[in-house]
Amino acid sequence: MIADDTVHAAALELIDRYGPEAAKIAKELAARHEDTGDWPAHSIALRVLTEVERLLAAKSRSTHLASRAPSKSPYPQTIVPMTIK
Repeated sequence: MIADDTVHAAALELIDRYGPEAAKIAKELAARHEDTGDWPAHSIALRVLTEVERLLAAKSRSTHLASRAPSKSPYPQTIVPMTIK
C-alpha cells in the first residue's frame, strides 16, 4: 500500500510539472493502467488523480476568493441592512 503522503507528493509533482493539465495527464495514466489490466497501478493512479483534482479545486477556490477580495477603493464601503418580510 502506498502511503497517502506519497500520493500527495506525486500529485504535487504532476501539478508543478503540468499545471492545470495535471488532471488530464493523471486520467490518461489511470486509463493506460486499466487498459493493460495492471490493477495495483490503476488503483494508485486513481488515488493520485483524486488528489490532483482535490488540489486543483482548492487552488481554484482560493484564486476565486482572492479575486473577490474587497477593492482598495478610496470610498468607504456602505453596508445596507436588509429587512426580511
